[in-house]
Amino acid sequence: MALRSRYVGPDELKQTPLGDIPVVSRQAQLVAITEAAIVADFSGGGFSVLYERAPTGIDNERVTTALVLTWQDRGQTKAQPESDLQLTPDQVEHDDEHAAAEDAEAQQSEE
Repeated sequence: MALRSRYVGPDELKQTPLGDIPVVSRQAQLVAITEAAIVADFSGGGFSVLYERAPTGIDNERVTTALVLTWQDRGQTKAQPESDLQLTPDQVEHDDEHAAAEDAEAQQSEE
């Protein structure tokens, strides 16, 4: 069971009758949603997007000021905290050695 969330905050300002409002650009929205879709494609499950919106001072117009994307591996998932992991230099060196060994094996199989 897994449940993960990601906050996407404003990355540009929009000029409105109420003044400048920090908003999430469409580009940032597309990138975040695409990344969530890639996770769902790779891992299964599904994701949702919750939009925070703010008025601009123009009747019936609002802009997106933040997003929260939530991915879950199944429909009735309960939140579980993600454990912290701190890599030590020994682990990083081991991973580098392992990757080098895999590269050498791949080169030998190509020859």
